[in-house]
Amino acid sequence: MQRSASSVSVRLTIMTELQDLATLIRAATPLIVIETAEESRVVDTFRHLIAEVLRPLYRWSITDGLTRLDMATDGVEHDDVEVAPDASATLLSIKRNQEAGIYLLLDFQPYLRYSMTLRLLREICQRQNSGAHSLVLISPKIELPEELEQVATRFALSLPDAQALAQLVGSVSV
Repeated sequence: MQRSASSVSVRLTIMTELQDLATLIRAATPLIVIETAEESRVVDTFRHLIAEVLRPLYRWSITDGLTRLDMATDGVEHDDVEVAPDASATLLSIKRNQEAGIYLLLDFQPYLRYSMTLRLLREICQRQNSGAHSLVLISPKIELPEELEQVATRFALSLPDAQALAQLVGSVSV
């Protein structure tokens, strides 16, 4: 019986986190900060979330540039998402897109020190000639400049403890 209670607890925690994130996205929260080394877990969480919030989902990294994640591509690139991995060019593209979207920006921390990047982020967050986007900064450690900290919402994905995780895995394999 304890195994079932623990797996239910872990599932409820995950569901609550999805609901909390959905609420932030529906409220058009402009800047969400998630400090974690588990990028793939965050990306997967947002992949589950988009069915509920019905917004396009994008992922940016310096190595891959901006890619759309919510459409099955079968290896085909979308013409509307071909943006160089440059941070400023990416933010300009996001700003010009009038359809509200969710943009996962991986390891964006180093670019926050550049005035152009900071200005573009502020304009997107203030909705200046931009859609009601939600930008999500994901990195193990994120120190925001003061002018962004004021509009940012920090969100932490909780992890089940080792015992709860082992019990969850055990209940799935049974």
